[in-house]
Amino acid sequence: MSYQTQHQHFTMPDGVVIPEGFEDTSWIDDAMPSFYNKALNASLWIDYPKEESEMNADNDWMQFNVDTSSMTKTGDYNDTAKVHPFKTWEEANAFIKSLPAIKRR
Repeated sequence: MSYQTQHQHFTMPDGVVIPEGFEDTSWIDDAMPSFYNKALNASLWIDYPKEESEMNADNDWMQFNVDTSSMTKTGDYNDTAKVHPFKTWEEANAFIKSLPAIKRR
């Protein structure tokens, strides 16, 4: 899978470089491309531009969302979803850089 094949009309926003350790987990049925980092147990979702977004009816539209819930790579959630929305890549990337790696047993 890759966002280029699953979201063929998506163009990565200018200046965005997916951080090291994030694997492309995009799926065609999702509203936007996604990337998962196992060491951080975090998913990065990058929405289409507001004009093209399926979510654009929401006045609080955010292009970048980082999900730090206890989510598995296959997308199974528990009940502690923690989504951190950001309007700019700089804000989202700074947040990602602040995340501690989780300790695995």
